[in-house]
Amino acid sequence: SCLVWQGQMAVKEKEEWNTGHGLGKFQTCFDCGQRFHGAVAHALGWACWKTYLGRPETSRLRLIGLAVLGGSFVLIGRSAEALPVLEARLALRQRYWSNDSDGKECILDAQRNLAGCLVALGRRDEALVLKREVYAGEPEEPEELPDSENPDSENPFLGGTFFTTENFLKMDKRIQDLIRRNFMKSDGSLKDKKDWPTSPAAAA
Repeated sequence: SCLVWQGQMAVKEKEEWNTGHGLGKFQTCFDCGQRFHGAVAHALGWACWKTYLGRPETSRLRLIGLAVLGGSFVLIGRSAEALPVLEARLALRQRYWSNDSDGKECILDAQRNLAGCLVALGRRDEALVLKREVYAGEPEEPEELPDSENPDSENPFLGGTFFTTENFLKMDKRIQDLIRRNFMKSDGSLKDKKDWPTSPAAAA
């Protein structure tokens, strides 16, 4: 189609003259500025992958084509088919690009996407392992406490869905210590909600 041809020409322009939108043409309409969605996004995802599939594993275009394909499956709600694509993308990132200047952040991004896919498939324990790896790899920042006015923050940090004894024991030790100091009594039970810190600044 003309959209595929435009994408291929944009990549060629980027490769030869380092101008234009490159692979972005397979994902976004630059006439209206909106990202493609639904069946169009999925068709372009397949076209992008097929265009660069024949390149070596070390080709960035091949890697990004894989990412575009995986993203297109996610966009149409086909997470089971997206999963092996996103797993392959992460494996390639780790194998060939882990030492690049942006390698670490790109790997974290691939792990985030894979974790989101696992959650969509109901595989929360596996997603939690990946999320912990992402957390461990991110630059340290002050932990944010739940908003006491937010009805979804029934339990500290992770809400009612994840805050269980099992998952508490899987958390990073800094998070465990912060929860113990601010949300738990000496016997290990949760404090009354009225005794929780009202903001991150109020946390001990």
